Amino acid sequence: MIQSSRHADSRCRTRGVRLTLVHAIIENADIKADVGSGCHLLRVRRRTVVGLGTSDRLHCVAVIWSESRSQVVTVLTLHAGRSGRPYCKTR
Repeated sequence: MIQSSRHADSRCRTRGVRLTLVHAIIENADIKADVGSGCHLLRVRRRTVVGLGTSDRLHCVAVIWSESRSQVVTVLTLHAGRSGRPYCKTR
């Protein structure tokens, strides 16, 4: 079972993201970007989602994962354009 912070639980409810989707992102993440403070952004590329044959929404959501606490810090939806660009970079 994956631990999540109260903030992550709140964001999941606000954004309509189910825990099964969060688990799928963590298991299938093919992009990992350092976002500071020992946390990483995890997300799944669109072509990976097509290959898996799972939820279309899988590539539209990202998870911020804390390595030190081994828990989900927050969940965010990715947007096209300038506002979502910082989270689309791979490092």
